[in-house]
Amino acid sequence: MFRDWIDKLARNYGEEVAFVGGWPAPEENLLRIRFREVPKILQKFGGGFPPSGLFATRSQTTLAHALALMSAAYRGLTVFPLSARASRRETGQLALLYRVSVIWEDGSMHPLHGAGRRNGASLSGEGVLISTSGSAGKPKIVFLTWESLFWNARAANERVRVGVGDMWFVDLPLWHVSGLCAMVRALEAGATVCLAGGPEEQATHRSCVPTQLRRWLDSGRTPGMLRELLVGGASMPAGMRIEASQKGWPARATYGLTEAGSQVCTGEKVGMPGEDLVSCGKPLEGWEIRLIDGEIWIRGKGLFAGYVKPEGDVVSEKCEGGWFATGDVGEWNERGELRVLGRRDRMILCAGEKVYPERIEAELKALKGIRQVFALGVEDREYGQRVVVFVDGEGEVGRWKEYLRERVSGLEMPVRWYRWPVENVLQDSSAGTMKPQGKFFEELLARGTVGTYKLEEIG
Repeated sequence: MFRDWIDKLARNYGEEVAFVGGWPAPEENLLRIRFREVPKILQKFGGGFPPSGLFATRSQTTLAHALALMSAAYRGLTVFPLSARASRRETGQLALLYRVSVIWEDGSMHPLHGAGRRNGASLSGEGVLISTSGSAGKPKIVFLTWESLFWNARAANERVRVGVGDMWFVDLPLWHVSGLCAMVRALEAGATVCLAGGPEEQATHRSCVPTQLRRWLDSGRTPGMLRELLVGGASMPAGMRIEASQKGWPARATYGLTEAGSQVCTGEKVGMPGEDLVSCGKPLEGWEIRLIDGEIWIRGKGLFAGYVKPEGDVVSEKCEGGWFATGDVGEWNERGELRVLGRRDRMILCAGEKVYPERIEAELKALKGIRQVFALGVEDREYGQRVVVFVDGEGEVGRWKEYLRERVSGLEMPVRWYRWPVENVLQDSSAGTMKPQGKFFEELLARGTVGTYKLEEIG
């Protein structure tokens, strides 16, 4: 499947540039690879790779890493990109647990003794394993077939036009579905994948998370040649959308998940007349969405095959009729666009009312100087639960409170404000996710300390 896809791209787009980036490292020589050259390069690059088994990588988002992943897939191996943010001990334990045969890291291969899939494993078909922890913090290994990823890329490209002559800058992690699928979408359309060390300023397309966009807006950076900026991984606050539109950023809100191979919904560009500042747009072609008691259920050919267990079995969690319950809560607006309210398992019940911490986080992230926010509920004798919030930012707490009080209800207003404890709690390192992990904050609130980090109230 993957080999056929690569060979077809080589025939269709021949002399067009498929990849550009620093080689062999981002700070070294600029290398351009044309589509017609890709099959031979992958064949040569993967010449020393094992003939079978589960092939893992651990590296930053570089040209070398992209070629390593694709070379293994070209050989018919199932690939498993591991988080480079995690320690080698963590990734090594995860690799051994899932019977990885070898780990590629920055040009070197590290065989794992005693590895290899156990008897009875049901991994069938070529594909990718992606580690995701969602909001619960416990890693799950998602198996996505290449067939589902190609289907999703074509659906996404119908909504966001990309083609020959365009350049998609990819800097999101390749161990995360957003980075991997941005690369697949670009190649499927005959566009150039630009990686670290490449001419980033010439990019016409890019994907990012709201935190990145917030930093660009605060720094005064301009969009340059960008025509499309897909914002996902978390909700894009209304204030951020307005500011991005005013400053010329061609941003679109998206909704997706690892189990869907990235995007399910994509909105219009910010600043469009009559824009709904909360929605993430309509479903992409081929995706179906229905709401069951407020929970978002999805169906489409882009859905994952299942979760992979350590013994190798793939367990499907699709419901009757091929539907998948996402755990997200949403609603439709009058134009048939989806609004994502938050996670069902993060919902706070305050005086009998449903409070979604994601809404509070999104409003605060729209403020200049605020980098990260995590809100959660704590027990309260009178209300059942109340909201507290951790903030990483520069500014006065009083101003933050005043700003938020104008935008949320009294029950949504945090009763305590805490200083953000440490940068690396943004993600569960073993899963390599891009979302804050609630267990860290819950433990910090309960104990007052976690390791060397102390709870510090600021308002």
